Amino acid sequence: MKKDTAVIKKLVMIAMILAVITVSIIAFIGIYTRNVNSMSNIIPNYTLGTEFEGLREYEFEIDKSEAQKDVFVDKNGKVSGEVISDNSSSSDVDVTVEGQEGQVVEENEVEGYSKENRTIKANEDDVLTPDSYKSSKSIVEKRLEELGVAEYNVRLDEENGKLVVEIPDNEESNFVYEVISSQGKFSIIDAQNGLELMDNSNIKKASINYGSENGNYKVYLQLQFDKNGAEKLKEISNNYVEKE
Repeated sequence: MKKDTAVIKKLVMIAMILAVITVSIIAFIGIYTRNVNSMSNIIPNYTLGTEFEGLREYEFEIDKSEAQKDVFVDKNGKVSGEVISDNSSSSDVDVTVEGQEGQVVEENEVEGYSKENRTIKANEDDVLTPDSYKSSKSIVEKRLEELGVAEYNVRLDEENGKLVVEIPDNEESNFVYEVISSQGKFSIIDAQNGLELMDNSNIKKASINYGSENGNYKVYLQLQFDKNGAEKLKEISNNYVEKE
């Protein structure tokens, strides 16, 4: 009886060894099947996960800072850009210039806008909501997928908007961080006074196009404006672009 038990143990040990050898061969060589006139591996290529390469963790928190700034305000009370001050003058006295028909006009004065000193928040209260936080999480996840990050984890605290992003620690980690942390903002600003002429709200769609010219590969950002944005762009062209 003892001999039978010993034989069974030996057979089990041999079977386990053969199984390990088989798995190792499959892992390194693959399993191939005939595909028409060629042989194809039915096991896909795997990239090293976090358990092999280590883990890198990034934390993103909502910016709740605020500052007092001179801003332009339209007739509806909406802030439309920061007032650019004249840094060449060391005095606190407003610089003025002579206007038409002897009127004295304050520097940076823009028709249809008033200047006010307001407390400007980095993020207004109306965007500090769970829906906005979830949208930010979705954007980060989409960027990670488009970058081809094989393994990642994004955690969101819906109470305060804190995001924790975990990705494999490798040579691409810094580049991935730069992409997921970048913020896209479109604006056209009058460089003479700081008035914001257009912003993100005027864009209907944005897309990336590729092309080559004289052997050089180029990437183009194509913007499609809504009706209001198209009218604003036409107005800007008439007022700011010199006619030949």
